[in-house]
Amino acid sequence: MPYTPNSANLPKNVRNEPEPVRRQWCAVWNSEYEKRRKEGMSHKDAEARAFQLANGVLKKMQQSRGEGQGVGGPRQGDGGADICVCPKCGYETEHDRGTPCTEIKCAKCGTPMTGKTTVKESALMDVMDQLLLESGQREVSEETLAELNRIVDESAADTPSSNLEDRADQLLVEIREARLLKSEEGGVKLPKEAYAYVGDPEKVTTWKLPLWEGTEKKVTKAKLGQAAAALTSGGFRGQTVKLPKAAIPAVKARIRREYRKLGVPVEKMPRSLRESISRSLLEHITGIEITESVADQIAKGIVPVRVIKPGWNWDKTFYYTAEALADIAQKFEGIKMYCDHPRPSDDRELPERSVRDWVAVLRNCKVARSGAVVGEAHIHAAWFKELLAGMAEAGTLNEMGVSVVGVAAGARGRVEGHDTVIVESVEKARCCDFVTEPGAGGGVGFTESRRAELYELENDLDLVGESDLRERRPDLVTEIEAKAVREAKQKKEERKMDLEQELREVKESLAAAEKENERLKGELEAAQTKMKESEGKLAEYQKKEAQVEVQKEVDTILESEKYKGMPEETKRRVKAQFAESTSKEGIAEAVEEERLYLVELSKGGVVKDLGASGPPDADPEKVEAELRESFKRLHPEYTDEQLEVAVRGR
Repeated sequence: MPYTPNSANLPKNVRNEPEPVRRQWCAVWNSEYEKRRKEGMSHKDAEARAFQLANGVLKKMQQSRGEGQGVGGPRQGDGGADICVCPKCGYETEHDRGTPCTEIKCAKCGTPMTGKTTVKESALMDVMDQLLLESGQREVSEETLAELNRIVDESAADTPSSNLEDRADQLLVEIREARLLKSEEGGVKLPKEAYAYVGDPEKVTTWKLPLWEGTEKKVTKAKLGQAAAALTSGGFRGQTVKLPKAAIPAVKARIRREYRKLGVPVEKMPRSLRESISRSLLEHITGIEITESVADQIAKGIVPVRVIKPGWNWDKTFYYTAEALADIAQKFEGIKMYCDHPRPSDDRELPERSVRDWVAVLRNCKVARSGAVVGEAHIHAAWFKELLAGMAEAGTLNEMGVSVVGVAAGARGRVEGHDTVIVESVEKARCCDFVTEPGAGGGVGFTESRRAELYELENDLDLVGESDLRERRPDLVTEIEAKAVREAKQKKEERKMDLEQELREVKESLAAAEKENERLKGELEAAQTKMKESEGKLAEYQKKEAQVEVQKEVDTILESEKYKGMPEETKRRVKAQFAESTSKEGIAEAVEEERLYLVELSKGGVVKDLGASGPPDADPEKVEAELRESFKRLHPEYTDEQLEVAVRGR
């Protein structure tokens, strides 16, 4: 959860449907589930509601489109067509709704028939197909989705409304105006802005290399790393993206741009992105922004300066991206402005420049609405201010140029049919000087030979690449690599020591935890023993209490009117029988059994205290002898002493 059209866990009733239908089902399910969860509904209830709504829409789509396929005709289900026609002899008959035409045989030749759809019905079905496809790929609102469901419902009815086709056409227009979205793994839907490559903005299948985690989290380092890996031969998880060769430089530039936004320098990016980047000396000449108020501004010591404009430099050797211009505005803010560029000898002998040549400071650098980087030269040298004022009065201010020099990072690519260096960022701002080069106001720059002459590019450390360094200073490269190895080894050792220390701490914590566990275990066992003792005492107390209650019950029964004349010996025997009992069950029955037993024994004589059982003049000794014999027959195991006790107990 959520679902995508190709999810392996799609329900069986959806899995075999066409992709547009699956996409629509997923859109309905995901939207409803998310909505109900936001309302506070439980996962189980929200899931049940989503299934109910999505399956209801699916059923309507099936009814609208039919569930079977006629031979060479439109899809048929419960009888969507009004007429069944024989594809062999052309015989037509009115369609009996409820039975697909394919299950009806021609009355003339016996061939299975197919449905015949009117032109109007066919057009509506085409619109419905497009609605389902487009709605599954676009950012559709709940209101639009509700209207789509109503249209699907009505299209499946026997008598759809007369304006149904017009409503469907209007809804299709509205949906196509919505933003296209592409479904990714996990049910996330992303717009084209989230992808590093967009082949066709209207075909989501051409959108590749997503850089966003979602519409809220957007670009992350993890997604950028995955995209960079997919551009390599090994791919991401073994999958390599296939892109037009000409598009790869721009795609890599986009990924590098997103890395920079997250604060990741080029040297920390994946190798596949770094290898195409090179450094170049950026040099561009523009001019002073000449306006009607420029003379007043010069008098105040502030001159508007156009630093650089987007797009091509003068000879199309560089192409400045919008990101590069934003970088320039940031890097050149506050830079000192001098008169004339330094000579090569000045770079060697006085690299910090002469204070006599420092005339202004560049302030308020920004990217203007036109896309150009502009700023203000705050002039502090009085003589230079007078010079500019004189040039303005003479109308020659346009001959004063502003030369911007920096170190640019970019990659070779093709723009508007020209092979060039696409500047992605500015690594270093060197200078922004006033110069008097011919045509400076028109943005003319130096030729490559002149640039090399002025700046001695061959010896410029900011521009030296790895291959140059290896060729010219192999000893330095060896030392740098050896140092890197030593530092890596040292870091490895330090990491090893840190891990060993962490392991010791973990072991100590584990030992302390085990010791504490043993202590708690002992306390638990002691508590359990004490609890068992308490339970035993409680059980003994409850047992005795129950025995007392049983004896009370025995006494109550024996003292009742019915049994109060029973011999004392018999009463003692009954009490002894239930002396250890904890249940009152069977007491009444046992007493009654004793009474009946005594009655049975007394049939041959008179039993004391239980009423007459024989003639009044019976011989007591004879009765006692007969009673003794009766007891002996009933209890042959009785001793004479026990027989005597039994007889006297009458």
